[in-house]
Amino acid sequence: MVAFNDHYASVMKKEFQLSSPDRLSSSEADMVRPMVYSVLEKLRQEANTAKEVELKFSSRTDIAPDNAEQAITDFRSAQKKVSVASQRLYGACRAARYFNLIPGDLSFCK
Repeated sequence: MVAFNDHYASVMKKEFQLSSPDRLSSSEADMVRPMVYSVLEKLRQEANTAKEVELKFSSRTDIAPDNAEQAITDFRSAQKKVSVASQRLYGACRAARYFNLIPGDLSFCK
């Protein structure tokens, strides 16, 4: 349990700039909750944008011998961005849920 607490606390520090989320009173949690939703929404938008870019690269029809390597590099880069953005969103959601700052049924955090 302590390992989860430490991990999620570090995620909260990184994504939400909250250094002691386990020490928030219910009033303080209510106060920061809108900010938490705002950060999660920003992360969700970043993940969606990355997915759109990946889709654009995956459906290219202009690939020729002279640009094939670059197309593959661009696609791999887009895939990496999707992975990173999705992991950040997932981690932030789990941390916020762990500290009871969001409900467990928040649609884009499932």
